[in-house]
Amino acid sequence: MDCLVLSSFEFFPTQPPINTPFITAFLKKNEINCTQLDLNVEVWDYLLSPSLIEGLTYNSEYAIHCDKVNAPNMTYEEFNDKRNYLLSSIETVKRYYRDQEIFYDEHALAWANERIKEFQYLFYYSYGVLPNNLYTTYHFDDELHLSFSRMDNFSYDKERNPFIAIFEKVLSAKLKDSAPPVILIEALYAVQFPHLATLTKVLKKLYPSSHICFSGFGFDQLVFARIKHSLKNNHFAFLGFDSIFMVRNDDALLTFVNHILSGKEINSIQSLAINCKSTDNIVSEEPLIEKYTKQNVVPDYEDIEFNRYFSPHPVIIEKYSNRCFWYKCTYCSINSFKGRNVSLTTHEFSQRINTYYEKYGVKHLFLLDEAATPEQARDIAESFENSPYDFIWSLRTRIDQGLDRETLQLMYDSGCRELWMGLETTSPTVLELMKKTKDPVEYVNQARKIVELASEIGIGLHFCLLFGFPGETIEDHEITLNFFKDASETLKKIPCFVSFNVFLLTPFSPVWKKPELYNVKISDASEDRCNMEDIEFSMSNQTDSERRIFFESIDSTFEEITKILSPNIKYQNLWKSVADSCHELLFKEHFQTVNPFMDYEFDNEKGKLAKRHKDFNIKFVDNEYVVNHWAEIEMAFQAAFENSEFLDNFTVSRPAEHTLLGAIGKSGRVYEHILAISNEGKILGGLFCIPKNRKQGELMSDLGWFFTSPSIPSINRIKIGDKIMELAHEQLKNIGFTNVITEMGTQKGANYMAKRFNYIHEPLEGKINRWMKTL
Repeated sequence: MDCLVLSSFEFFPTQPPINTPFITAFLKKNEINCTQLDLNVEVWDYLLSPSLIEGLTYNSEYAIHCDKVNAPNMTYEEFNDKRNYLLSSIETVKRYYRDQEIFYDEHALAWANERIKEFQYLFYYSYGVLPNNLYTTYHFDDELHLSFSRMDNFSYDKERNPFIAIFEKVLSAKLKDSAPPVILIEALYAVQFPHLATLTKVLKKLYPSSHICFSGFGFDQLVFARIKHSLKNNHFAFLGFDSIFMVRNDDALLTFVNHILSGKEINSIQSLAINCKSTDNIVSEEPLIEKYTKQNVVPDYEDIEFNRYFSPHPVIIEKYSNRCFWYKCTYCSINSFKGRNVSLTTHEFSQRINTYYEKYGVKHLFLLDEAATPEQARDIAESFENSPYDFIWSLRTRIDQGLDRETLQLMYDSGCRELWMGLETTSPTVLELMKKTKDPVEYVNQARKIVELASEIGIGLHFCLLFGFPGETIEDHEITLNFFKDASETLKKIPCFVSFNVFLLTPFSPVWKKPELYNVKISDASEDRCNMEDIEFSMSNQTDSERRIFFESIDSTFEEITKILSPNIKYQNLWKSVADSCHELLFKEHFQTVNPFMDYEFDNEKGKLAKRHKDFNIKFVDNEYVVNHWAEIEMAFQAAFENSEFLDNFTVSRPAEHTLLGAIGKSGRVYEHILAISNEGKILGGLFCIPKNRKQGELMSDLGWFFTSPSIPSINRIKIGDKIMELAHEQLKNIGFTNVITEMGTQKGANYMAKRFNYIHEPLEGKINRWMKTL
């Protein structure tokens, strides 16, 4: 291997990386012997391994700082209980994400999602570092990613940085003694620079003779051209890289790799910055503009193991075009180094998508263009329509009149099930300040039309929102909130998601170029500050107190919009986790008539929303079945009883503990159990530990724990509960029992049994919670 193409550890891996497959294919096409490695999935695979989870230990010091990183307060006992539970269920968690049926059971996926969050909290209590889905937080430094020198120190600090040992363990196991002469690394988010700095140091330790280079593709806000000045004057800005491509430059990258392999100098290569470990680093001085190869290259996924990602279907991220066609927004500088508009031809795009299907079996594509034009959207749709294969796809664009009924219908007919749009705000004042549109009123009206048309046609929506723009007021927050309130009925049909963003001052944006026009005062930045996407500033027309109230309003608006789009609080964490991932596309494809975050379904015949109703089957199961399906059953117990008020000092863990003891034979009796299961395979209710036989002379029987799922409407819960209890009573009577004598776990359960089945409260001394029914 001459070259290793590596994607960094960053986000929860639901799909492969976007850039490394192209780089790999491009180099291979030009006869470079290279291998691709997705470190992100490798590290997450190790993080979620039983061996690592078992080794997590509680550190009381981190409990003091838990609020700072938004982690729950956890005692030593709670930590051990959660760790042991996660250890017993982690393989089930992984299966739920990857199973093509269970994934779409929102109850099961919500349970799996909570286990991932619990892992992140357990990791924090062990190491003081919280690895969230898209970023990592550090209790000891909440602005670590903004300081080059502190990131450098962190990358060597084995006491505070657990990823030094983790990266070394994963890379050593995967690469062994490969020692490639060139290592190209790709990353997407500047907030993860502490990981990137750690990775380069670990690689340099393992492979000291390798040249480690950032290959320059990046994503959105990650482009090193923005901090060219820092690269020239501060070697810490290199994050440990030997060299960095400040923008994408395909032919220069190929020249660079060939020069390293042949021992030639690289000082004059375009777009390249070279780390001389001094304040006089070599930085290319020509204008920095992205340059794309003219070769037709189909991204290479040969080294990618799709079944290791946390999705039930393989998904590929693709781009049809390279830049936003609007390029006027005053907050944005994404297009600053992109030069001319470059897009694939329809022939090239068709070749790519057909190859993805034929070679890798991929039919889901997540198109991550900055903002495709309506004309490009139609070209893309026609390419999918003309393919011999059926695809499901999404697209990023902006609010535009060109997204009319005909275009959206063409997109839907060719497989489009998701549309991402940069709405940002619906306040006319802020839209003008942002230069988001020439006509704010028409812009908002067009947004409303797209909501109506997309919902009617069957395309799910994702809105990118931006709050905190200079000149924005609390009243403007209310205007955007009202947009979602007015559209709430329409948005109920198909899951709708949003990205909540707060304004950051980015270099080369119009606000940065003329801050005085926006009452922005840019703070004096030291050479040590990483100003790639977050330049420190203040508002000259806003006091600290006003600023605090302003941001409280933003937080409140976020919460209110979340409640509109996901009113079922039980699934709000799942809704937040699905957002911004390929899971969104999968949900919008699957839930065309049922929105799991609403508890509504769409009645196509009546053309309106109606309460969800699921058919179900009730069956007896034996102890072996309960043991084999314990993860699902335990999850159903947890959901049913997590908010219950118990009698007799019972706790939320008691139902599951008692049932499992009975199922594994610890109670000395053989039991049967009754489960109500929906047609989709979801557990809707159950009654456990029903004696399978009667001892001689035994006339009175006890029963185990009983529940119905809180995720279904009350009328359906009663229907399911009645059928379960009727079946249990009939079975006991057939065996020869004459009475049931049992304890009630909750007062609600006691009320239900008394009202529906004539259970009578008959307490005895020492047995206050005693109930009886004559069969």
